[in-house]
Amino acid sequence: MFLLSLALAADTQLVYDLTVAGQRVGTREVTVRFYPRASGERRVVESYTKVALVNTELEARSSGQSGPRGATFSTSAATNGATTQVQGVEQ
Repeated sequence: MFLLSLALAADTQLVYDLTVAGQRVGTREVTVRFYPRASGERRVVESYTKVALVNTELEARSSGQSGPRGATFSTSAATNGATTQVQGVEQ
């Protein structure tokens, strides 16, 4: 049963173009991974976004996971080189 679940848990990757007023300004890449565990399936979602606007460049990377014992996430963002980070844990 475990091997069957592992075989069905393929990664999924999505890539989007981001537009403003019809003009491409960046991309977003999202990857979803599933990991079977004895305590239940864990899902990990990662995204990377890069946007370039007039005088502003934004990069953001996020990762989150959920499972039977709760969820966590971490996000880092850089705007014109100034970086911030946020983390959260469900309790």
